[in-house]
Amino acid sequence: MGTNPGDLEPMIMSMRSILRAEHVVEFLHPTFQEYLLSPHNVDMPFESIAMHSDVTISVLKVLQEDLKEDICGISLPNEPYPKNADVMDLDKRLERLWTSCPALPYAAKYWGYHVSTAVTEKQVAQMLRRFLESRIFYLVELLSLMGRLHLIRNFEEIRRSCEYQGLGDEVEVS
Repeated sequence: MGTNPGDLEPMIMSMRSILRAEHVVEFLHPTFQEYLLSPHNVDMPFESIAMHSDVTISVLKVLQEDLKEDICGISLPNEPYPKNADVMDLDKRLERLWTSCPALPYAAKYWGYHVSTAVTEKQVAQMLRRFLESRIFYLVELLSLMGRLHLIRNFEEIRRSCEYQGLGDEVEVS
């Protein structure tokens, strides 16, 4: 989002009583998040629409840049893909992937939520279209490797959001 992660680290560390920072920064207390987004917060007002748009763009960039075919390198040339259960070191392969692409697990799990809240933004809609045209099958593969195929429901959530916003022609999620 245009900020050097090294610049954020001291600030995040000073807030460790309210934030957990591993691969993703999370609030420890939901009430603090509610306060930040509350209209009663006059000390540190947040523009939640702009925040959602920024996070959505970042999530889509991660997916667009990091997803690729056979992301864990489990297939052999001219052989069908093995079943996940037959890949003995799948956990280690995923850990290596998370080390090289730390934002990818978050992006894969939560992209649907972020996109559905910001799909009316023109840049988000354009990025979503590009992602759906070029990387969607790689996401399905990754969700399968993660044991998270149930997150396919994100596609339906986004389709409904696009339909509700009248974006059916601009972004097609089938």
